[in-house]
Amino acid sequence: MIAEVYKEKGREPWKYTRQVVASDGQIERKTTRHSTYTYAYKNAYADFLDDKLDDLYLYHPWGTLKDVIKKEGK
Repeated sequence: MIAEVYKEKGREPWKYTRQVVASDGQIERKTTRHSTYTYAYKNAYADFLDDKLDDLYLYHPWGTLKDVIKKEGK
């Protein structure tokens, strides 16, 4: 599963969006909103450490890709 921490250009708040598997087996996107990048990143990284995510994409406030964190061996 992949996830993103981003902010829509010129808008608040920061968002943490990740893929989840619904009860019917379909992949859906779940989005939570956070007041700061730190809170969004903290929640996303906790999910990454709990093996809920394979790839975590982090974006700058202006929308360009900042970093990608991937699981070892992926």
